[in-house]
Amino acid sequence: MLHVSSASANGRFPGADQLVIAPSDAQHLLVRATFGFIETYDAGGSWQWICEEIVGQIGTADPPLAVTGDGTIVVGVPFQGVAISHDRGCTWLYAPPLANQLVVDLTGEPSDPASLLVLVSTYDAEAPPDAGLAFINRVVETKDNGRTWTQLGMALPRDLIATTIEVAPSDARRIYVGGMIGDPPLEAIVRSEDGGQTWIRTTLPSSNGSGGWFVSAVDSRNPDRLWMRALAHAPDAFGMATTTLRMSADRGETWSDLARTEGSMFGFALSPDGSQLAYGGPQDGIFVGPSDGSGSFAQVSSLRNRCLTWSASGLYACATEPYDPFAVGMTRDGGASFRAIYQLADTCPQVCPDDGPFARLCHASWSDPSSGAALLTRATAESCSVPWAKTGISAEGGPDASRSDAGEESGDTRALVASGGSCQQAAGPARCPALWVGPLLLAWMRTRRRHLSLAASESRLAENVRRRA
Repeated sequence: MLHVSSASANGRFPGADQLVIAPSDAQHLLVRATFGFIETYDAGGSWQWICEEIVGQIGTADPPLAVTGDGTIVVGVPFQGVAISHDRGCTWLYAPPLANQLVVDLTGEPSDPASLLVLVSTYDAEAPPDAGLAFINRVVETKDNGRTWTQLGMALPRDLIATTIEVAPSDARRIYVGGMIGDPPLEAIVRSEDGGQTWIRTTLPSSNGSGGWFVSAVDSRNPDRLWMRALAHAPDAFGMATTTLRMSADRGETWSDLARTEGSMFGFALSPDGSQLAYGGPQDGIFVGPSDGSGSFAQVSSLRNRCLTWSASGLYACATEPYDPFAVGMTRDGGASFRAIYQLADTCPQVCPDDGPFARLCHASWSDPSSGAALLTRATAESCSVPWAKTGISAEGGPDASRSDAGEESGDTRALVASGGSCQQAAGPARCPALWVGPLLLAWMRTRRRHLSLAASESRLAENVRRRA
């Protein structure tokens, strides 16, 4: 994996695209963003940023991540393995058994917060030429919050291009892995009913040249019922692909279509009781309906959705700020209204020792005046505890006049919902996309130019792997 050492974000427009909730602490939220990782320990009261540089060589990838029962953060770093932090992101180490492996997904075991399953699917470059498609596919498990790791049962079939893994909440021995096999590709589900000791494969013919098959959830009460998302084609340059949501009630043997989005269905979540599901995407908004397909789905929001997570507290949604009024919001009324949980300008660097690796690696990435995280998020950090966080940078390149009272925002701003209200009336000029997206785009373009060669190299690498497959 190539690495660019410039102190900046990874060249993409700033935003959030995955949210996970700590299994033992509902107030601890971890968000994957295009400029690093953001976490809160008080349900959104404050947000701490972790730069990508301290975690690994992530580039433009969207790595899988998880939080275990004691708050340990686990991130799958492309072709480096699993990065682990036991101290809120201040220091990181790698799990030796997974060194130099391609981690494609992580999932927790619902009945054991200290346990985590890691799905590895690494192309086997040393396979003999007559072996055909060959990947090293295995599931590795920790039962002590990432301190030790062991392979779970047997390796998966070598001709599988694995994509996702899920564990049945009602039966930890039931494991589903989604992916593709063969050329032309066939959609495949590989399941285990004995905790990974043996694997059973089911394939279905792909339609319209499928771009991928992703197991998304297993019913909380019935281990035979699961949902998956199928891409009709490979994503375009913006990551968009028509997506179909499907359900199986017989362990993946047969499938029925539930819904379809014109763009990528980045968001999917089951309600805590399993009776409802939500799905969405940047082009389609957010929809909610019965999880078993017994009724239709209704659009509840026009947010440009990039992730969904449903808990007892409510339905969390990643949106696309500044086009939407927040980066992460939460609804308790089924999507009728969303309350801002995280706005980009709320970002502060994590509080870590001044003489540690965090300050050494993340300071420059935060404060770079042309492309740092502070500029991209418009965070002047007046309320941050880290002294070097206070850059004084705004979207216009000068002191930020959009925040007052040490970064606190008005109740009107946090109450913004997708209800057609006036952004300028509710939030003031500095909070409205039309008034500040231009300077932000200029900053993003500066960052993007720094990373064009990296993006081109990664694209060629991905295409080579695809051709081999």
